[in-house]
Amino acid sequence: WSGFKVLERDGKLIQEDFYEYLGGLLVRHLKNNMMNGQDYVFWQFYKCEKCGKYVDIESVPEHLAKHGISVAEKDSEEYEIFELNFLEGKIFNKFGEEVPQNKFAPESQAFLKEMLGEPKVQEE
Repeated sequence: WSGFKVLERDGKLIQEDFYEYLGGLLVRHLKNNMMNGQDYVFWQFYKCEKCGKYVDIESVPEHLAKHGISVAEKDSEEYEIFELNFLEGKIFNKFGEEVPQNKFAPESQAFLKEMLGEPKVQEE
């Protein structure tokens, strides 16, 4: 699941959900005998429209409130699916490219530190 949009159809509000295809990543992990939940996990991150930082799905309401935005008033949210790789202690996007931890909001950096441990040295 990577987000939603609320639409009006026939005078009723409906929610349209979005999903991200991750088949290539899953196949690669299966070939490498990696186990979801043990070696890696996929997690949703929202790119903040105010500061441009990525925010983990659990921290979105708190983060946006700091910018004066209420999630209850938003009619859509779209998330990027990132891989938290426990073996490497790194974050990767759906294309297998590393996402540096400095691209994440402070509350998400705390979440990532809890999930992955101390950040590895990353090149820009």
